Amino acid sequence: MLIEHRTGTCQQCGKQTIGRCKYRAPKFCSRSCQDAYHRKRGSFDDMIAAQRDRVAFACPVCGRRVERKRGNYLKTKTHCCSRSCSAKLRTGKRNPNYRHGKVIRATKTCQQCGVMFEGLSKHKFCSLKCAFHSFRKAKWVNLTCTKCGRHYEARRANRIYRRHFYCPECYEAWKANMPGRDPDHCHEVWAIAVKKRDNFTCQLCGYHSQEGFNLHAHHIVPFKDDKRLATRLSNGITLCVTCHQLETIANRLA
Repeated sequence: MLIEHRTGTCQQCGKQTIGRCKYRAPKFCSRSCQDAYHRKRGSFDDMIAAQRDRVAFACPVCGRRVERKRGNYLKTKTHCCSRSCSAKLRTGKRNPNYRHGKVIRATKTCQQCGVMFEGLSKHKFCSLKCAFHSFRKAKWVNLTCTKCGRHYEARRANRIYRRHFYCPECYEAWKANMPGRDPDHCHEVWAIAVKKRDNFTCQLCGYHSQEGFNLHAHHIVPFKDDKRLATRLSNGITLCVTCHQLETIANRLA
């Protein structure tokens, strides 16, 4: 198919321009005409001046003279030539918490476990383990089961999209007793039974999740080969998401 080329006139020299785009014609015949046009209007000089607007300073650690863009220079309070010099700037006497020959460490209380510890002013937790548990706790909320009244923990996202809140045991019983479903042949009940039998652990890589997240119940004999083994407990194995995908691909290629 032939493409119709658009023709136009160069805004700088007046020559005819031919473009490969079928929707619009180019404004200039060459890059030199484009630079001359913007230089005449002043926008080219402003662009070059903005690129050349740099601030020169001396590194406070090694004394090396460095240039930085003004925008990047104004973003930070300390200015060094490299990351290694920036790390050296915060050690010893250059540390903001350095007082009278030593770094001041205040006695604080861990926000997660409540243990007293010594740390800097920015420290909130006594260890990385407490920081991780605090971050995980922020994503979970305490809910009350509307059926049995027991308190349990659930993800914050489930709190937004659900109208009725059931604990895991009541939820399993509700799904097993749904109208039109036989509890003995329910796939959800079979999957939960397989996960409980394997202690919520992937049988290939050893991944463990007490809540059952990222775990699948995999059919050893595929459902399409024998439907009678679909809900048999001996035909199931617990796999994580990654191992389940690899196992499914291997079965297809076999």
